[in-house]
Amino acid sequence: MSPLFSIIIPTYNRAKLLEVAIKSVIEQTCDDWELIIVDDGSTDETKAFLDSIKEEKIYTYFQLKKERSAARNFGIEKAKGIYICFLDDDDYFLPNHLAAFEKLITKENFPIGIFRTGMITKDGKQETPSPFFDSNISSHPIPFFLKNMVGIHTLCYHREILDSHRYDERWLHFQDTHLLVLCLLKFPFFQINQLTAIYVRHEGMGSLSIFKSENAKARTENNIAAIRDLFEQGGEELLKYVPSNFLSFMVASKYLHHAYGALQVNEKKLAKDYFIQSLKESKGRFLGFNYLKFSLRFLFSK
Repeated sequence: MSPLFSIIIPTYNRAKLLEVAIKSVIEQTCDDWELIIVDDGSTDETKAFLDSIKEEKIYTYFQLKKERSAARNFGIEKAKGIYICFLDDDDYFLPNHLAAFEKLITKENFPIGIFRTGMITKDGKQETPSPFFDSNISSHPIPFFLKNMVGIHTLCYHREILDSHRYDERWLHFQDTHLLVLCLLKFPFFQINQLTAIYVRHEGMGSLSIFKSENAKARTENNIAAIRDLFEQGGEELLKYVPSNFLSFMVASKYLHHAYGALQVNEKKLAKDYFIQSLKESKGRFLGFNYLKFSLRFLFSK
């Protein structure tokens, strides 16, 4: 008999953090699950750790390094659950996470849809709750997810959705939003106003390390290309929910976000390049005050 939930964790060289993520699945109050862990070519002690796991409901696989989207797609192929959830190896669930989904899924009679809870971002001792989609502000969740971090571990997809929609393996970043928005164009959305997942910010996380890498510019351009591709694929259907200049706004905002990221790791030349790209994309139509704030931070940075 198929489990209600399949949870997929892609992992790469994070054996110690991975242990916390796995434990959070094992400790779920809803026990109708299987856990699929896809080791994306780790070179640390991850394999030895995974080989030591004896839990019957945990399945481990290894693939040569192909990045997270390929690892998640591999996990989807192996999943037997009716609904599929995702968890990154440096984040974790609170014990009621799956139970919250189970309650609403049962109430709605097991729909082919997308479910979401909320998350808490932990940055050292600071904890910040995520915002929730508010139907009083917008009639559709797409604008909300284009403006706010998705948090892949807050989502739960009916597996029939992922039979026809997979992660686009071209994209190294933005792949979560890319997939979610395309799915939201076709399938219903259900929100649970509970904070049931933890997103952990730390020095080794990929979103910060990219600015120190030799191919930082290439990864940024890959991120921008993913945003443009989403609007190309979404076409007129997507433009029903956002203004016609929203693509330019998103690209300009992303360049500015990366400018801050580069400045945070003291890559000032890179930060300046991203800032100029943001200005070119926006053409002065938006982000004016944000540009002023960045300019001041740039001038007074060491």
